[in-house]
Amino acid sequence: MVRTWIAVLVFVFVAPGVFGQGTRDIGVEAARVGPLPVATERAHAGLFVGVNEFDEDPSLKRLDFAVDDAIAVAHLFVIELGLIKAERARLLLGGTAAGAKAKEQLEGLRKRGAVE
Repeated sequence: MVRTWIAVLVFVFVAPGVFGQGTRDIGVEAARVGPLPVATERAHAGLFVGVNEFDEDPSLKRLDFAVDDAIAVAHLFVIELGLIKAERARLLLGGTAAGAKAKEQLEGLRKRGAVE
């Protein structure tokens, strides 16, 4: 079986006050993401993006594993390694998790306070 690998973008910020007063419109659904808590000291945050479905351009082929991969990377950084507090993690997912493991990991992230 051939599997297409999609790069998952992970942004880790290590700077005090990196999350200022609210959000700015940068072409992403800012209202849906919402503001992160203001950092009072050095803090890490993560934005995990996985898009399987592209509504805007029907010529783009649907992907199978981008959402699952983004969930797996978030799970690694938040739960397994403990590098990012769950409440400072955001998942931007275009589609639904395909595998049982990804669904379980997403539920664990949600229970700990990660926002989807």
